[in-house]
Order: sequence, then structure tokens, then C-alpha cells
Amino acid sequence: MMVTKNMNNPSVHNHELKLRRAAEHLTMLDEQIDDWLDGAYHYFSELNPQTGEKHIRVRVLNPPPATLRLLIGDCLHNLRSALDNLAYELAVAHHRGPLPYPFFQTSEFPIFKRPMNPDERRKKIGCIHPRAQVIIRKLQPYQHRVTYWLDPLWQLHQLNNVDKHRLPNVIQFATVAGAYFPDSPTRPPDLQVYMGPLTDGARVATYTPPPNEPAEVVHPDFTFIENLQFAQNGLDPVWWTPESLEAKPPRRESTCPRVPGFVTRRSSRLRLSS
Repeated sequence: MMVTKNMNNPSVHNHELKLRRAAEHLTMLDEQIDDWLDGAYHYFSELNPQTGEKHIRVRVLNPPPATLRLLIGDCLHNLRSALDNLAYELAVAHHRGPLPYPFFQTSEFPIFKRPMNPDERRKKIGCIHPRAQVIIRKLQPYQHRVTYWLDPLWQLHQLNNVDKHRLPNVIQFATVAGAYFPDSPTRPPDLQVYMGPLTDGARVATYTPPPNEPAEVVHPDFTFIENLQFAQNGLDPVWWTPESLEAKPPRRESTCPRVPGFVTRRSSRLRLSS
């Protein structure tokens, strides 16, 4: 059984240490995002004299600092490394000792969008208990053939690979919801809220204001929910928000806790956050 001791824990598995470190990065990331969003932007309005429509736009005052991208990369690395550490610990536990060549070099937690061929399975998890192998195969993104790219494991795999070659591409923030006079019967019927990544000067909403609303006013009841998001290139479709790093889908919660049982008799939970 592979354990590592530290000052605060009598015995902790290596994959658990990695998960805890990722959780520390997430906490730091949340704090720095909050600090950044405070004063990072403001909204302004433009009135179209021809149509009478008011356009709400965003002015970005403070782009995301580079430290956010570094923290995201550190978190991704530790989350992915936790899975690989778990696979190695499972193999050592089942093999009852050091792994033979070449398995100590090829042991890895697989993340595939297609079924593994026998050679891939043997190299990566061949030394793991057969029942644990079945669980790992059930967790694979290829179990969702059409929507594999939405699977948290696949997204983690892709983002971690991107981070190896370049810092994650962070969209400044994205509008994910909007409301104007949510309880008022006078709410504009033509309100349009533009979802997705935003850039400086981007339009976030359009509506026809009531006659008594000044042209320059952005009504205080107009509320947006913004956050930091990732994209593949430029302003391509968004992949993940920081919250999704912490997401714990029911399928993983109900299945993953059984895997570390092959390492030790005590219960341990594997998920994408601590």
C-alpha cells in the first residue's frame, strides 16, 4: 500500500494529496477572481434614436491578471495528476509490490473518447484489480459517444493538455443570466440578453425603455451574472467555468468512492474536487 506522511495527516494517499493541493488552488482562484471582478468593468448604455432601443454595453477596465491563468494551470495539473497517482496506487496494491517493467512507466489513468484497445488497456491499467478496471472503464467519456466532449474527465484531459503547451485562454467574463425588473408587469417585452464571452464594448442586452427612462441610465435592477470562463481559441465556444472544476456529477459521486477501496480498506472518495 502506497501512502505518504505529512505533518497534518498520519497517512494520506498520494492521490489525496494531489486533490487537496488542487482544492487549495481552487480556493486561491476564487479569491483572486473576486478581487479582480471588483472594479473590472462597468455597464453603459446607448440609445438608438431611430428605433428607440437602448443597448447595454460593457466597458472592461481591468483584464484578467496572468496569475489567474497560472493558478488554473496548477489546479488542472494536480487534478489530472491525482487520477494518475490513483491508477499507480491501485496497481501497486493489486500487484502487492513494485510494478514490473514496463508497467511502472506506462501506468496511467486512461481518459478516452473511444473504447481502449487491448494493448492500451494492458499498458495503462493492466496491473489493476479487474473489478477496479471495470469501474474505470464505466467512467470513460466514450460511454457517451455523442456528447463525450461534455464529460468532466474529457474536459479535464483536454484542458490539462492545452496547459502543457500554452496558458489556458481565459475569456474576460461571460454573461450567463440577466434580468430587468424581474417582478414588474412593465418589464420590456422585447428584452434580449446576449449570452457568452464578452469583450470590451460588447453589447450585453437590448430593450425598448419606458418613456421616462433617461437615455444614459443603466437601470439598477438590470442584473447580470458574470464569471471567468475558458475558450479553445480566441472567442471559440466556452469550455469550463471555475465552478465546473468543482462540479460533482451524481454518476461520479456514486461510482468513484468504490475505486480507492482497492487501495485500502478505509473509505476514500475520488472526485474532481476535495
